[in-house]
This record gives sequence, structure tokens and C-alpha cells, in this order.
Amino acid sequence: WTATDECGNSISDTQTIAVEDNTPPVLTIPADATVECTESTDPAATGTATATDTCGTVTVTFADTTVDACGNTETITRTWTATDECGNSISDTQTIAVVDTIAPDLSACTIENTILECTDTNNESLADAWNAANIAALEACATDTCDTDLTGQVTSDYDFNNLNTTCGPCGTINVTYTVTDDCGNPTSITATLTFDDGTIPDLSNCSVTDEAIECDGTNNESLANDWNATNIAALEVCSDDLGITVTSNYAYTNLVSTCGLGGTIAVVYTITDDCGNATTLNATLTIEDSTPPTFTVPSDITIECDQDSTDLTLTGDVTNEADMCSGTLEATYSDIIADGNCANEAIITRTWTL
Repeated sequence: WTATDECGNSISDTQTIAVEDNTPPVLTIPADATVECTESTDPAATGTATATDTCGTVTVTFADTTVDACGNTETITRTWTATDECGNSISDTQTIAVVDTIAPDLSACTIENTILECTDTNNESLADAWNAANIAALEACATDTCDTDLTGQVTSDYDFNNLNTTCGPCGTINVTYTVTDDCGNPTSITATLTFDDGTIPDLSNCSVTDEAIECDGTNNESLANDWNATNIAALEVCSDDLGITVTSNYAYTNLVSTCGLGGTIAVVYTITDDCGNATTLNATLTIEDSTPPTFTVPSDITIECDQDSTDLTLTGDVTNEADMCSGTLEATYSDIIADGNCANEAIITRTWTL
């Protein structure tokens, strides 16, 4: 400043005026963002902060801090800072959630329905092995965008007690396998294990042979019934198959007569397992008569030379004819004649045959 009077005398002194910038910029940050783990978290994708300043240019920077979450996900706290040329700054934070909402991909997996041959004792161990193999296969074939290792993350509702029985110990088990990634996203696939019995009963330890029994006049039918029942009982216990039923077409009225009360009965035995598989064995029962009949021949007799030796009422006939298996008996005789002590005498040896 200078002061001057009318005569030209003057004096001067100075005042200092400081023009300062103490006001920080105005910062506008992008909204919080949520992105999949496969997407970019760069500001170009999640938003860029902007800033203005009344006194000059502004520089905008950011710094990230992260907190890991499930799988390859995380939470990013992005701190944006705007600084003007005079060093005035302002900061604010943006939150970026990196999430996993995509379930595992099983498109490369093949878990097909499986049919196994049914057994009497090993079905459960076979089913256990099948289930374990499926789990191992799914662990190897499943993929996930945010989880590179799905080992141990496959579960199933398998339980052998869930077997839906169809016949004998055979049936089906429906199983659902679930693959869950680290963030809890599940994908499921189903498979059915079937125990099928397509094998006819094994009769390698069984035998039903033809048999001959001696004819018994009054008990032939009961003897034949017993023979048939014994064969059925033997067949029921000789096979190791899955529960068998033995039937036969036996009927005593099927007797094909040969002689007397004897004859043959051809029988077909059918062995059927619980699943309807069947096989047959054949046997023939022969009722034979190898026992000669019995009878009583007349006593020795002496007759006069003028009597007829062929007159059986005189010389006697057989009596007490009996046979177990014949309703009709026929007695015949043949004579051998030897000379006696004089011309009109003879010794007749009469042989009777029944």
C-alpha cells in the first residue's frame, strides 16, 4: 500500500494475501457390486470412481483388501481416494462381492443304470462296491467354475436296505448322487442298480434217477407216492439257487401197464427259482414183478391102473394160488411117465407150473 499527500510526499507498506486450497475434492464412488467368480473385478467391470475439485486437477486411485470366502470367492473392500494438487484428499469404500452361484457341471459324467446278476449271499457287497465306484467316478468327472477339487464332495442316499425286492433276494435300488461345491451349490444325478436273476437253477449237485420197485399188490400207489415225494424233497435241498420250488406232473393214474399190476410212470420234475427261471429233470418209476407166485400142489397119490390119471378131480389140483401182482393165475402141468413093476403099472411124475 502507498499513501501520497498534496506536496508529493509518500510512504509505502505491504500487505500479504494468501490464496489457499484447503478443500478436498468431491468423490463419487461406484455402487457396491456382485460378480461371479469367473467374472472380472477390474474397475472397468465393477465401476470407476470420479472426482471434482474447485481449484485444480484431481487424481483418483484405489487400493483393495480381500477376505477369502468359499471356494474361489472373496469379498473385496475397494478404497477409492481422490487427491488434488494441493494434497487435499478424500476416501470412500466400495464393496465387491465375488460369489459362486453356479452348481457343478456333470455333463461329462456317465453314471448309468446297472444290471448285476443276482446272488444269494453277495448282493449287498456288490451293491456297496457299485455305489463306491459311482462316487469315485463323479469326483473325477464333475467340474465346477469356482471349485477345482470336488474330492469328498459327492454324497449319495444309497442304502442297501432300500432294495425294492422283486423276487427272492433280487430287486432294484434307486440312488441319488449329489455333488456340492465349496459354496453349497448342488447338482444331482440318479442311477438305478438292478439285481436280475436270469440264470436257471443249478442242478449240478442234484440227481433223480430211474428206479424200479417190487410190485406190492395193495400198496403200489402208496409206494409210488412215497417215491415221488422223496424225489421232490431231495431236489428242494440239493440246489444252491435262490430259493426253489419243485413241482412234478406225477400222477399214479399215468401208470403205463406192462403186466399184471406192474408198469411204468414217467415223471417230469420242474425246478423253479424265486424269479421264475425253470429247468426240468426226468425220472421213470418201474413197478416190476420179479417174485414168482405161490401155490400148493396135490399130495402124492396112488390110483388103480383102470383110473384116469388126467382126471384132476381124482388126482388133485393145485390150491392156494397166490401172487402179489397178478389178478389172474394159470396153473399147468407136464407129466413124465416111468414104467412100473408090471405092464399096466407106471410112475407118473407130474410137474406143476403156476
